[in-house]
Amino acid sequence: MNKRSELNMIEYIEISGIKIIVRLPDNYLCGRKYKVIFINDGEIVNNIEQPDNQIYVGLIPKNRLAAYTPWPYKAIREGAEDFGGECREYHNQLVGEIVPYIRKHYNVYAESMAYGGYSLGGLAAIYSLYFDETFSAIFSVCGSFWYPGFADYVVNNNVKNRNAAVYLLNGEQEGVNHGNLLEQAPVKAHMVHEHLMSVMNAVSIFDEYGHHENKSERINRLLSVLTGMEGSYENGGKKFIMQV
Repeated sequence: MNKRSELNMIEYIEISGIKIIVRLPDNYLCGRKYKVIFINDGEIVNNIEQPDNQIYVGLIPKNRLAAYTPWPYKAIREGAEDFGGECREYHNQLVGEIVPYIRKHYNVYAESMAYGGYSLGGLAAIYSLYFDETFSAIFSVCGSFWYPGFADYVVNNNVKNRNAAVYLLNGEQEGVNHGNLLEQAPVKAHMVHEHLMSVMNAVSIFDEYGHHENKSERINRLLSVLTGMEGSYENGGKKFIMQV
């Protein structure tokens, strides 16, 4: 299925059960190449700023609790659905079917692709560092690094996509007053940030917000760093130029 909204330069596609929103820049030209950013929980692409040199690809799986989690785990709230742990299968669909489709039908730089997301969507992106090398940049906004066993997995396993630039943003108030595993969110986030900064080109940002606060603003902030719109960023005594 492929449907375009000419007014907003948005296409709606479905591939193997994953709904996709392709948001083109207003000045999209067939003869020009663009950077492409794949974003989990893809509805967000309609609510964030978009530079004129980028294409956003929003990804919406049938079940995010399965697609974005690295291994199964029981629900942390009574009555909620269990986590399915199907992230690798979802990622295989992304790089095996969706990425080739985007590269075939749009003018994108194959060597300049970014992938990330918010919350569990950010968790899935960071997890992909350990088994895939498709993307040149990986980003996570409020990644759910509290997920049982994940921070330890990050620390105790080898990154495969070592050449990727990694961009991390979490809030110091995430999980406050939840009374469950979510209260570990800031501690686990610091573990993940610090380890990735020690082994690869990773940028770490912490702000004062909770998990659900200022979602679009925070995604815009991290994407502006990732794409170089803020020029450079001081990080742990090193200066990085933020470009996909």
